[in-house]
Amino acid sequence: ILSIQATQQTTKQKILELYLNKIYFGRGENTVGIYAASKYYFNKVPSQLTLPEAAYLAGSLNNPVYDDVYYVYQRSENRRNVILNLMKRHGYISDSLCEATKKVPLANTLQKNPVKQSKKYAAYVDRVTRELKSDWGIDPSKTNVTIYTYLDTEVQQYLDDIASGKNS
Repeated sequence: ILSIQATQQTTKQKILELYLNKIYFGRGENTVGIYAASKYYFNKVPSQLTLPEAAYLAGSLNNPVYDDVYYVYQRSENRRNVILNLMKRHGYISDSLCEATKKVPLANTLQKNPVKQSKKYAAYVDRVTRELKSDWGIDPSKTNVTIYTYLDTEVQQYLDDIASGKNS
C-alpha cells in the first residue's frame, strides 16, 4: 500500500534517488548515501564513477556490512561480478565489456583507506610499511591488505621519547 501511495505522489526515479541518499553502503556513518559512499571508497562524486566502481556500490546494497570491501575483499569482488553479469544478461552492457570489467581488481579502484592513522605510532607504522614494500613488494596505500603485528606500546613510547629528546 505504501509503495502504491508513494508512486502516486512522486516518480519512481525520485523514490530511487531518495532511497540512494539514505541507504548504508558499508559500515558506519561515512557510507550513508551514494555521495558519501562514492567519496569514501573512491574519492569521487557519483557521476564520475567507472563501471567497476558503480557495480561494486550497486552490489553492496544487498548486504552493505557483509559486502564491505575493506573487510571482505574477495566476497565484495564476487558480488560486483554478479552485478556485472546481471547487467550483461539484461542488456545494459556487452559480453566483452562485462568480461573486461571483471578483470579489473577492485583494489585498483579504491582511493581511500577508511582507517584513520594515529600519529602516536607513526614511526612504527612507517617501519612496517617499509618492510612490506621491501620484503613483500606490497604497497598498503595502493593494495587493500590486513596486517597483523605485535606492538609493545610501552617500549614504543619509550623509544619515541628518546627520539624526541625526552629521555636519554
